[in-house]
Formats: sequence, C-alpha cells, structure tokens
Amino acid sequence: MEPLQLSLDHPELDEQLSRAYLRVEQYLCALRIHNKRILSELTHAILGDVRQRILSGDRREAVDIAMEAIDEHVRAWFNSLTGTGDGRESRDLIRLSLFRSDLARQWSRYFLRSGDIPDTVLQQMRERTLHALPESAPGESMKPEMLDLGAVGRWAEDTWRLFGKWPILGGMILSVIYLVVVAFLVYYASL
Repeated sequence: MEPLQLSLDHPELDEQLSRAYLRVEQYLCALRIHNKRILSELTHAILGDVRQRILSGDRREAVDIAMEAIDEHVRAWFNSLTGTGDGRESRDLIRLSLFRSDLARQWSRYFLRSGDIPDTVLQQMRERTLHALPESAPGESMKPEMLDLGAVGRWAEDTWRLFGKWPILGGMILSVIYLVVVAFLVYYASL
C-alpha cells in the first residue's frame, strides 16, 4: 500500500486551523450533528473555506473567520431551504427552528447540503420555522393600561390611601392583624 500523498504547503496555518477546526466542530455538535462522518465532512468543508479566505489575504484569527463562515453558510442554507431569502433571521431563530424540526437527528445528512433534499425535510423546516412578529411603525409605542381589579382593588387602594394619611392607624391595624395571625398559629399548634 502506498502512503497518502498529502502536501505540506502552508505549515504556519496548522495551529490556527487546528483551533478553528475545534470551534467549528463544537458549533456543529451544538447543533446536534453527532454522526462522525457527517460532522467531519462539514467541518472540513468549512475549514476549506476558512483556509481560502486566509490565503486570499484575510488577516483576522482563523477562529473568527471560521465562526463567520459557518454562520454565513448556515444562514444561506436555512434561507434557501425555508424560502425566506431576506437574510435577516437571527442566529438564535435559526438554531431554534433547527431544534424544533429536529433536523440534526432525523435529517443530518441534508444539513448544509444542496441538491435533492426530500420534500418532507423542506416541509418540516417550513412548518417549524419561527416567524418574528412585524415591527411596529416608527413613532408608535405600546401604552400600558390600568388594570381594573374591581371592588377589591378599589378597597385596597382606598385602604393604602388612608394609611398614607394616618400612618399611626395603619401601623396599629397591621400590628393587630399580625397578633391575630400569631395567636391563631399558636392556638392550632397547641392542639
């Protein structure tokens, strides 16, 4: 058997790409991709993109480039799969939609792939995708309304207003209520 013919063209990138590899793999595991072969394929594909960006002149850390790349790939894949296409979905909304559809466990072979994706996957993703409520128009704001608690609420409000006028009366009434509760507890505890 012949040895593998792998070239060692940029050894200075090895350490950076190793850290990026771990972060991308952890991110995919957080999305519940646990099939080792699929996990490895996706991680190597993302790292290929990261490597090309570094070689084309991107001076940032490889980990930062990797997290940006995987975010872009997941967002683009999600938008093409669900047909949203506006690109404004937040990372949290996408992750929650992926968890709700249980895509990673049931359909992980189609994650971040293009081509012949079964209609059941497309339908499940579209059904389980959360949609944000529309933003309110500029200048509009929600104004809180007073809660109407009925007669009990009016009685309580009047009582606190009375205690505000005569604080000694309020203190005496609260003391009497406290003593009645303690006497009640002592009486029933002694039975």
